[in-house]
Amino acid sequence: MGTPPEENKPNVTDETPVKPTMLGGIVDVFKTNMGDTIAYLALAASLLYCFFEPFIGGIIVGFIMGLYFSKHAFILSSQFREFLITEGIFRGFIIIAALAALVITAPGLCLGMMLGTFTRPFFGKKVVHEEPTGGKGLSKNKLDK
Repeated sequence: MGTPPEENKPNVTDETPVKPTMLGGIVDVFKTNMGDTIAYLALAASLLYCFFEPFIGGIIVGFIMGLYFSKHAFILSSQFREFLITEGIFRGFIIIAALAALVITAPGLCLGMMLGTFTRPFFGKKVVHEEPTGGKGLSKNKLDK
């Protein structure tokens, strides 16, 4: 058969292609999303801090959660009446009891969520980016209101 013609031979060069490193990609993501990066680092630190001071750590975790999910919480709370109609009052009572237990057992988390929810308008889109959700009942139109 012989050697293939020059056109069909693969192009082999002495240079090795430069592949982007994983660390460089992560650094680029952190640079472009500085607000999220600060929130994630604070979240990780406060989770560790929860082992030593649960109240203060809970406040920080709750604050970040309030910043990121306050719109969703308002939407879900406005749909609670529909939930009671479709699921029944007893399931609604279970949810209310679980939320009351959360307030009793983790007051720092609940206080932080309230603080994050009420201070969210001051941060605007500096920290929290609006993204459409894929969950049932949380359509993009409801989040934009």
